[in-house]
Amino acid sequence: MLKRLQTLSSDEIPIIVEGRRDVSALKKLGIRGKFITIAQGKSLLSLAEKISEKASKAVILTDFDKRGEKTAKKLAACLQGEGVAPNLELRKNFKKLVKKGLKDVESLAVHFENVLKQAKTKKLSLSFYDNLL
Repeated sequence: MLKRLQTLSSDEIPIIVEGRRDVSALKKLGIRGKFITIAQGKSLLSLAEKISEKASKAVILTDFDKRGEKTAKKLAACLQGEGVAPNLELRKNFKKLVKKGLKDVESLAVHFENVLKQAKTKKLSLSFYDNLL
């Protein structure tokens, strides 16, 4: 998943997140590219309009809680209305980690660091995480 996200971002497909800490976490994971944060006080429709001026696709990577789910669905609808193809696939895949205690994008970097440390220390198999990395 991280490799897929890196590929999309290197193709200049914007990644939409909720805040600056989300951007920082993704950068720690080696993701570079165009990040767009959802500004407080601005409508999702105006954000979608702005994105449609420069992109035909966008990755939505909001938090994995109920609020993030609701925001992702609304934003996807707004983007589609503006002719932008929303990518919710990666969010869906990352959300599977919620069962492992992950609730937001900003926790991704710490989560992956901990998994790798545990695997090295305990010489565990990373087979579950192979598709994630």
